[in-house]
Amino acid sequence: MKFDTELFKKEKELERIREEEFKKKMKVELDRQLQEKQKRKELEQKEEQEYAQLQSQQVKNYDQRE
Repeated sequence: MKFDTELFKKEKELERIREEEFKKKMKVELDRQLQEKQKRKELEQKEEQEYAQLQSQQVKNYDQRE
């Protein structure tokens, strides 16, 4: 009987450890995804700014020719 109790306790402890490891892996993965999303957003904003500047410069060049 005591062996069963010890076995049960060890199984529960292993299950708890596995759950903690899974949660840590999920957190790392989610953090990575959030960082990637933020980088994409920053890159998009930079590209939009550069595009707007290019358009503005082209309009100025066009106006100077006229």
